[in-house]
Amino acid sequence: MKKIYIAIVLAFVLMLSLGCVAAEDTKAPTVTKTSPNNGQKNVELDKTVAVVFSEKVNYGNKNICIKNVKTGKVKAATLTKSGNIIWINPVSNLYGNTQYKVEIHTGSVTDLVGNKVAVKSFTFITRPYKYASHTLTKYKWQISTNADGNYNSYENNYVRVKLGDGYTNGYVYGYNYVEGKYQYAAVGAQKVKVTALKSSVIINKIYITSIGYPSYKYYYNTYYSPNNKWITPGKYKSFEKFVIYYKVRY
Repeated sequence: MKKIYIAIVLAFVLMLSLGCVAAEDTKAPTVTKTSPNNGQKNVELDKTVAVVFSEKVNYGNKNICIKNVKTGKVKAATLTKSGNIIWINPVSNLYGNTQYKVEIHTGSVTDLVGNKVAVKSFTFITRPYKYASHTLTKYKWQISTNADGNYNSYENNYVRVKLGDGYTNGYVYGYNYVEGKYQYAAVGAQKVKVTALKSSVIINKIYITSIGYPSYKYYYNTYYSPNNKWITPGKYKSFEKFVIYYKVRY
C-alpha cells in the first residue's frame, strides 16, 4: 500500500514538472483594440463599433452601450459576437459632429471560463453632416388624376406634394359663346402642401407658377420655409406648376 501511495505522489510530481496539470485561469479578458480608436474624429454616421479583446469571449450581462456625451442619451444598438470581437450595431445613423462614448461595463462579457471584463470606455467624434441638393418639378395635371382633381398627391422618397380641396377662388365676368350671353364664371383653385417625409430632408423653398383668370397671364411666387403648410393661390388664380428645392442631410 505504501508503494502505491509513493507511486501516485511521484506521478503527480512528474505531471506538474511536465506541465500536464493546467493552472487555474483567473485572468480577465482586456480590451486590446477598438474601431474607431479612442479620440478618433470624422467617424462615419453609419459606423459599426468593434471592440477586440485579448481572448475569446462570451456574453455576460451585455451592459455595453454607445452614449451621446452631450445629452447623455444611449443610442439604441444591437450586439454581435465572433471569437474575441464584439460589434456594436446602432439601429440608425449617429448624429453628425457629435461626440459619443462607448461604455463597456464590468461583467458585460466574460472569457470562456467566466472571468469578467473590467470597466472600459473610449470616445469618438462623428463627421459633420453633408447635404445633397435636389429639385422636384411637377405640373398640377401630373398630381391630379381623378375626375375633380381633389385629394391627390405625388411623393418620392423625400417629399410629398399634396393638393387640397377644389374651391371657388372668385368669379370672372365675360361673354359665354356657348350660351350667347355675358355672365359670371367661377375660378377653380386648389391649395397645395409640401411635406418632408424624413427628418433628414430640409425644404428650402417652393417656386410656384400660377395662371390668372380671365387674363391667362402667368404669375410666379416663391415660398420659403413651406414645410407641411397649406399654400393658397392668389385671388382669381390657380396653381399650375410646382418646383420644390430641397436638400437631404446624410
